[in-house]
Amino acid sequence: MCFPGALAAGTFGLGLASSMAQYGAAQSNYAAALGQYNQNYQNALAEGREADLASTTRQMQEAKAYSQKDHLAALEGAQKQAQVAAAAASNGEAGNVVTDLTASIANQIAEKRATLESNYKDTVSQIQMQKQNQVLEEQMRITGVSQPIDPGIGSTLVNVGSDAVKAAGTTSGQAGLSTIGLSAM
Repeated sequence: MCFPGALAAGTFGLGLASSMAQYGAAQSNYAAALGQYNQNYQNALAEGREADLASTTRQMQEAKAYSQKDHLAALEGAQKQAQVAAAAASNGEAGNVVTDLTASIANQIAEKRATLESNYKDTVSQIQMQKQNQVLEEQMRITGVSQPIDPGIGSTLVNVGSDAVKAAGTTSGQAGLSTIGLSAM
């Protein structure tokens, strides 16, 4: 003869064991998902640092190239002005013609230098926009994998109670339910 109380206790124990096994599996899945999330986060940060370093290096190279081109343009202008002045002096030329020629050379060189500066600023602006896009890409990589949620023990306790009620209801019917203080509807 089987006592309804013993039967309910046995089914409760089975429900508890089943729920604890499910909880262990959920915790294992959570740990794996959390490890994947953390790895993704670290990879995104590393890629962001590498991209930022590459952009910063390119910006420094552009600054150096601009400085060199600007310096060469200034030297070129000074050389042309010196050549015009020397040629004018050797030919006995002086006055407004020589002044106009050297002023024209100075204007051409100033335009060239202004163009170089404008191109440099445009390039720096493009690099800055690329940096901003890299930051957005890094953030999207980080948020691309949702952070896992710890299953917690609370849901397991609810499952234990639910499993016990189900088990009691299926194994001994009304008698099992009345043993744990519930009634069938």
